Amino acid sequence: MRDNQTIEILTKIADDYKQKYNLLTRVDIASEGFYCYYQTGKDYIAYSLQKVEKFNGGTASLKQYIGALLHELKHAIDYNTDKGAFEKELEKCNIALYEDSKEYHNIQPFEIRANEFARQELEKWL
Repeated sequence: MRDNQTIEILTKIADDYKQKYNLLTRVDIASEGFYCYYQTGKDYIAYSLQKVEKFNGGTASLKQYIGALLHELKHAIDYNTDKGAFEKELEKCNIALYEDSKEYHNIQPFEIRANEFARQELEKWL
C-alpha cells in the first residue's frame, strides 16, 4: 500500500503530533528513498516508505508505516522536550550499530521509548 493516499495519511498524523507537541520539526515523507530517521540539530525527519518496506522484509502494511512514523516523531518530541538529555543519550550509543540492525532498536533507551510510544499511539490511527 505505497501510494499518495498513504503519504496523505502519514502527513496528517505528523501534522497532528507537531501541533499537539508544539513541534517545528520538518517532516519529509516520500515513496522512494533509503532512510527513515530523525536528525537532531536540524530537527528533521526523513521518512521513506521504501525504507519501511525494506525494514519489514520487502513489504509493509499501513500499521507498519504509521508505527515507523510515530517512532520517529517520538524522537522529535524527546529532543524538543530536553535537547541536552537526548544528545547525551545519543553520545552514549554506538552509531555503527544503526546500519541495518533491527536489534539496535531494542537495546537503546531512546529507541525503546520510541517503540513503546509508537505501540501506545498506533491504535488511535487504525
